Amino acid sequence: AWELYEDTIIAELSAFFAAFYYPLVYWTLGGAEVGFLSLLTSIAVLLVLKHNRQQTYRSALMLAVVLSMAILTRSESILLAGVIFFFMLIQAWRMKRIFKKSTILMILLAGGICMSTVIAHSLFRYLYYGDALPNTYYLKLYGVPLDLRMARGAKTLLALALYHFTPFIVLLSVWGLMHKKTIHHIESIIGAVIIVQLFYHIYVGGDFMEWTQFANRYLSVVIPVGFPLIAK
Repeated sequence: AWELYEDTIIAELSAFFAAFYYPLVYWTLGGAEVGFLSLLTSIAVLLVLKHNRQQTYRSALMLAVVLSMAILTRSESILLAGVIFFFMLIQAWRMKRIFKKSTILMILLAGGICMSTVIAHSLFRYLYYGDALPNTYYLKLYGVPLDLRMARGAKTLLALALYHFTPFIVLLSVWGLMHKKTIHHIESIIGAVIIVQLFYHIYVGGDFMEWTQFANRYLSVVIPVGFPLIAK
């Protein structure tokens, strides 16, 4: 929040929202990896914003380490890495430094570390478990038709929008109307991270325990990233 707006009130409100966001607290205290992964996601967004402001090999390396930790925590975090690197390329293009040798090397360094993490993790799974894919692939995707998964994912997401996300949708809509002429391109990274996770929710058919009618494990990870927009 501070990196985006340099406003103490917005930063404090964002921290307050994250600390008392019930689904995040629920899944974390329930023993899931959600809290840790949400922390890594927020740190990754912070680091890419810092890297965008001042490109250094140190910031690129730190970003790669955080993204690798997220990938090792949950394999689908490769989607987060994809969004982050796409944002880095777009910003490099916008700032006319896409063809600078240092820019290319930094992106290749961070991307190479993340890709090496994916390959090494897959190899370890294959050698240790006899299969390169995580068990969640077989539990949630294998043998389930895509149309059936997406239909359930869309249905559960719509239910969550009605029962849980209504305040967020209203607040973000008001924010968008109030700032539609001043929305900064930097803020697009927040929207991209959340939107990609929403599509992932639909693709895998949602999560279990949707009957709780609050954000599931996938969505609770990225919601805190949007709190600076709501606080603003």
